[in-house]
Amino acid sequence: TNEVTGLSGQLVVMVVETVVAACRQMLPLTQANLETWMDPDSELAQRVLVVGRLVSELGGGFVRLVCLADGQCPNVLNDLADVSLHFVRLRHPDLGRCGLDFWYQALSAHLGAESQEDDPYDEETAVGVRGQPEGWAPKDPDRESQRRNDRGHC
Repeated sequence: TNEVTGLSGQLVVMVVETVVAACRQMLPLTQANLETWMDPDSELAQRVLVVGRLVSELGGGFVRLVCLADGQCPNVLNDLADVSLHFVRLRHPDLGRCGLDFWYQALSAHLGAESQEDDPYDEETAVGVRGQPEGWAPKDPDRESQRRNDRGHC
């Protein structure tokens, strides 16, 4: 949910607390992998990846809770930020990506980006003129100028 007020907010905080508690148990085992590469097929990597996927999904809720807290953030949010940074620093491509996905979602939510973006590299994207995806079709300069004027930009 995108709602972080009332009962929904309490539930999101409980989920964050649970994920942070799981990370506190698992991440100390990965301390050595901040400097050396982790075996991608190891049992530890697979177990940490499960928790990492949960972390990666909490970025949007994190930023909404931070904005709602208005300077009075619960400590668990600071802990979640630390956990996500630990994932970014891990020397394992999938685990590092979990941390990056967390921050990507946080920035997307903060900047107001849509939850579902059109990916220009998506194979299922509708094909426009000349075999290019529609989003990549050449733009009409007059139309772009009119759009800017309508929005009040130079």
